[in-house]
Amino acid sequence: MPDLSVSIPFYNEGPNVRRVLEDSVQILTTNDVDFEIIAIDNGSSDQTGKIIKEIAEGNSRIKLLRIEVNQGYGNGILAGLNASEGQFIGYMDGDGQIDPEAVLGCYKELLISDQFDLAKGFPRGIPGSFIRRYISKFYNAFVTSLFRIETLGINCKPKVFKRELFEKLNLESKDWFIDAEIMIKATRLKVRYIDYPIQFKERLEGKSNVRIKTAFEFLFNFTRYMFFK
Repeated sequence: MPDLSVSIPFYNEGPNVRRVLEDSVQILTTNDVDFEIIAIDNGSSDQTGKIIKEIAEGNSRIKLLRIEVNQGYGNGILAGLNASEGQFIGYMDGDGQIDPEAVLGCYKELLISDQFDLAKGFPRGIPGSFIRRYISKFYNAFVTSLFRIETLGINCKPKVFKRELFEKLNLESKDWFIDAEIMIKATRLKVRYIDYPIQFKERLEGKSNVRIKTAFEFLFNFTRYMFFK
C-alpha cells in the first residue's frame, strides 16, 4: 500500500499529459515519497489515453484508468479516488496549471500535524482575463457565505485527504460541483483543514473544458445542498 495516491483526470489534454505526469513523478520521487499516480483518461477523443498508456508501461507507479464515455469532471475524479490505495488520497487537474510541488506540500502538511485531515490549495493568483478573475472571486464569496465555509479557493486544487476522511465524505458529484461538495461536507463534519498557498500557472496547451452549462449545474447543486441535503 503506497503512502500517497494522486489522481489526475485528463480530458483531451494530449499536449499536456507527458509534462504533467513526468513532473509529478520527478517531484515525488526526488522527495522519497512512496506514491502511486492514477492517471484517468476521462473519455478523451484525442491521444490522451495512448500517451498515458505509453508512460505507464515504463513506470509501475503510474496506473492508467480509462473511462470510455466522459460523464463529467467529477466522475473522473471519483473513479480515480475510489481506485486509490494510499493512506493519503489526493487529486489535481491535468491541464498543467498546478505545480506538482503543491501536491507534495499538501501531503507534507498532513504528515507534519495530526490536527488536520484535509489540505487544499489556496490561490495566490488566478491567471486569465479580468472577467474570469471577477467571476472566481464572486463565486467563492457566494459559496463561502452561503455554507459558512472558512476558506478561499473552493475549487482550488490540489486537495489531499486522510483515507478515513475520504471514506466519511461519501462523495457523489459527477460534475464540476465536486470541489464545493467536499468543502461543504467537510465544514458540516467540522473537519480541520489547512490552506496551502499555490501560484497557478498559465495554461500552455489546450483549452478549458468549462462550459456555460456548468453555471446551471452549480445552481442546481447549490439548491439541492441548501434545502435537501
